Amino acid sequence: MTNEELIQKLIGEANILREQANNLIALSREINPHFIRDEYIDDIDRDREHVANLENRILMYIEYRDQVTAKEITDRFDFPTGYPSHENETMIAHVFLNNMLRLGYLRRYEDEGEYRWSLTAQGSERCKLPILLEKNPHWEELFF
Repeated sequence: MTNEELIQKLIGEANILREQANNLIALSREINPHFIRDEYIDDIDRDREHVANLENRILMYIEYRDQVTAKEITDRFDFPTGYPSHENETMIAHVFLNNMLRLGYLRRYEDEGEYRWSLTAQGSERCKLPILLEKNPHWEELFF
């Protein structure tokens, strides 16, 4: 398989997952018509905003706890387990944690049975502003 064929295959699989996610959201709205918390996930800018907000929350939680495991992140943020990978029950947490590791926000300790994650100096800097905004009683009135 060439690189181009692999890329096309991955894009196809990603589109299938996006369609399945949209179908699940539609089904949840049929079950509960008042479920309008989020729009469909076709809006890339809004998706990036959701991911950035979730990353900020994860970083702030790690800052609060000092060190965490992927299981603790999964439990704290109520991530689904067993989908899309049954072998790795904390897959979504691992995706977030490994991405933030690549960005330099986290460090991983591999000397234990389950990886433990903690913040780097860069990660601490990234979560300082959201923490300051949330601690300010009038944070919604702040303009830059």
